[in-house]
Amino acid sequence: MKTIQSHLRMAVFLLMVFPLAALVHSISGAAEPDPLRQGAAKIVEASLQPAEWAVIHSLRQMGFQLKELKGNEEGRVLRAEGEDREVEIQLEGLAGGRTLIRAAVFRYFFMDREAAARIVDRAEWLLDSNFKRGA
Repeated sequence: MKTIQSHLRMAVFLLMVFPLAALVHSISGAAEPDPLRQGAAKIVEASLQPAEWAVIHSLRQMGFQLKELKGNEEGRVLRAEGEDREVEIQLEGLAGGRTLIRAAVFRYFFMDREAAARIVDRAEWLLDSNFKRGA
């Protein structure tokens, strides 16, 4: 019974603190940080379309479901969801047939940098292994 009461107290405390922190942050005029700056990023030696393919396959292999895909010739934004995580990936086409992959994975309110790095690394591995096979 005491654990339930302590959990309830903690939940009430968090419900009071988070809105207050958001209000102070908005009043102070602080700029919103880009969440993708805190995730994982890597430049891969592949054009935008193969990089997109590799990211989608790495997401599927890791158990995420693609929810949204939008963009144009210069870049794409992919959003996916897993059991308890949300993923946002930005693909930016660069000169010379290269692509910048930026990934952010959120688990509830927290950034999961390890999962973001795994998605990017797995996409790079898929690209490398397919190019070596000549696919």
